[in-house]
Amino acid sequence: MRALAVRGAWLLGGLWALTGCAARSGPRTSEKPVAAVARKAPPAKAPATDAREEPPVSAGARAFRFPTPTWIELPSGIRVGTVIHRSLPVVEIRVAIPGGMVADEERAGVAVLTGEMLREGGAGTLGGRDLLAQMEGLGARFTVETTFDATVLRVSAPREQLGAVLKLVAEVVLRPRFAPAALDGVKRRAIAEVERLGREDGAWAGLTMLHRELYLLPMERHPYSSAAFSAEELSRITVADCRAFYERQIASSPLLVVVAGDAGPALVRAAAEAAFASDTRRRRSVTELSLTDPVPPEGTKITLVDRPGALESEIFLGFVGPSRGDGEWPAFLLAGQIVGGAGGPWLSQGGALAGAVLSTSSAPLDVARGPTPLVVRVTAKAEKTGAVVQALLEQAAQLSTNVPPPEEVEAAIHSLSSTLVVQLETPSALADALVRLRLSGLPDDQHQRSRRSMQDMTPVFVAKVASAYMAPAHGVLVVAGDAARLGVPLSHFGQVKVVNPTRNFGRERTLLPDTGAPLEPPPGASLP
Repeated sequence: MRALAVRGAWLLGGLWALTGCAARSGPRTSEKPVAAVARKAPPAKAPATDAREEPPVSAGARAFRFPTPTWIELPSGIRVGTVIHRSLPVVEIRVAIPGGMVADEERAGVAVLTGEMLREGGAGTLGGRDLLAQMEGLGARFTVETTFDATVLRVSAPREQLGAVLKLVAEVVLRPRFAPAALDGVKRRAIAEVERLGREDGAWAGLTMLHRELYLLPMERHPYSSAAFSAEELSRITVADCRAFYERQIASSPLLVVVAGDAGPALVRAAAEAAFASDTRRRRSVTELSLTDPVPPEGTKITLVDRPGALESEIFLGFVGPSRGDGEWPAFLLAGQIVGGAGGPWLSQGGALAGAVLSTSSAPLDVARGPTPLVVRVTAKAEKTGAVVQALLEQAAQLSTNVPPPEEVEAAIHSLSSTLVVQLETPSALADALVRLRLSGLPDDQHQRSRRSMQDMTPVFVAKVASAYMAPAHGVLVVAGDAARLGVPLSHFGQVKVVNPTRNFGRERTLLPDTGAPLEPPPGASLP
């Protein structure tokens, strides 16, 4: 179960970076995790005479145009979109209901467990096992994904089974059973998973803490701050809680149905009308919660998530940026690519960084509303963590105070544009992308708009945007690794808060700033 794997909140490559719409992302889903695009760092090179080594000259990105979707509206108000993609005789079906984890209110985790119950709790006259067996018999793969902003039912099926599969999906949405025995199993697996992740998964722990720190507010709890739940919170969820969440957020909410693949608008329309013919509810628009904008810190915040004995560290450097619809968004993403992409200038340094960086990537978090944080993620050898953090902060500082060379901007544009083309080559990616666009309030042609905007981006404008959002003093630094070895090196950069992921990220201790602290831990190092 990936129900609690917040690594899904980490962007899965340049598609979400370009538009704010990941082809496959979301903090919770009943699928196995799909790893973030984390490109291997290039081998370290000897220092060049110039402090900035020119990136390789790249060929132009492949031409791409997002297929124009066809939209209809059913009598009940359900919107249905069709995207034709004839590569394989399959269809990808998405049914999206606005209002995910942000609507948990006082029952943290209820949206995730309700989503899992839609899949496993049965629907109509079918029990959970019977429902899944029928899906399997039709050659369909059925999962449910719960993000911060929506619950999404995801089905992959043969084209000829579109009508039959869509009827089963409609049963799940319109007549879920919420069998108590099913909830017991869902909760048991979810609790076991969150406990395992706390013990074993540094990326999950780091991202969970990153959400908390980026969305920390002085007087209230921001809904985007809770990217994971404790075993205690999950254990308190009841069938009544799931039913109440369903009635409040799903039963009468506007549904968005997207079908991508080997099916035209006429076939999709007929299947949708037949599947949802019994939907007599008057669907209403969900009143969006008013979200307070996150406030960037006035000094670099450092949190160390303790993972005793870890040989590698997961480093996350996050900055709160503009919203995805803002004109500065493309430049913000290019700045992040320059700092955190695999071709970033700082990765070409030799000396202390030789062999230190194992992988690196840059992407926004998976949130649909408001100012959106961008995060640079680096996996490094534990003993080199201090040197990597120093180089990363220096690169962010340099970009926020100096205009980058045109070659670096061109390389960043090419990288993001090329990733977009690769990630939208399948019906599944197209369906997910269209859902994300709609949930984010972005137009269907946002991909083309973003790509065109990037092509016209100047180094001066990228530097201006980086100066506004990416100064290290406004950043949040989270490192998941062995606190006994990393505590002292990280104190070189400021005060360090040490937390325990196996105890709901409770604070263990605080290390005071020490600018004289060594960047590499001495043999047998331990926390002071």
